Amino acid sequence: MLYADYAQYSRYGSGSVPSGEFEKLADRASQWIDYVTFGRITPDKVTEKINRCCVEIVDYLYASAQFIVEGKGVVTSETVDKWRVSYAIPASMSPNNPDAAMMDICRKWLTRPTNLLYMGD
Repeated sequence: MLYADYAQYSRYGSGSVPSGEFEKLADRASQWIDYVTFGRITPDKVTEKINRCCVEIVDYLYASAQFIVEGKGVVTSETVDKWRVSYAIPASMSPNNPDAAMMDICRKWLTRPTNLLYMGD
C-alpha cells in the first residue's frame, strides 16, 4: 500500500520528483515505513503525518539518487567567468547511510503522538 499519492506529493513535497518516477519511489518509501512500524499501519489508520513521512522519504530517495547519478546536490558556490559550479549534499541527505537518513525522517513524523516506531505490543 502506498502511503502517499502524487497529489499529496505535490502538496507536501519539494516538487522535484517527476510524476513518472513517483510511484516507484513511493512504493520503496512505503515499504520502509512498513518495516520500521512493524506493519502496524492499516489503510483506515493512514494519517497526514504518515503521508508527509512518505513524501519526505520520496524526496530523500530522489535527491540522493540524483546526487549519485549526476553528482549534483545543493549549489554551494558559482563562478561566472570560465563557468564553475560547486555542489554539496546536506548531511541529512547523505547517500552514504540511507537507512539512518530514512529513520531520521520516520522519527520526525511517526513518534509523537502516534508512537508508531514503538517496538512493544
